[in-house]
Amino acid sequence: MPSEIIAVAFGEIDISKGTIYLIVFLTVFMFSAVGISTLRLFSFSDTDSENEKNNDN
Repeated sequence: MPSEIIAVAFGEIDISKGTIYLIVFLTVFMFSAVGISTLRLFSFSDTDSENEKNNDN
């Protein structure tokens, strides 16, 4: 079985498909985690500012 089937060549470096899948998974996971964290932060900020407006009245 040739190595081209189970590896991706980047110049002189051969990277296995498992490593590529791991990198893609970690990238998507981290992007999602940062996105969810940012949305929660904005949501908390919005509810906090609404509470301040209600307390002013």
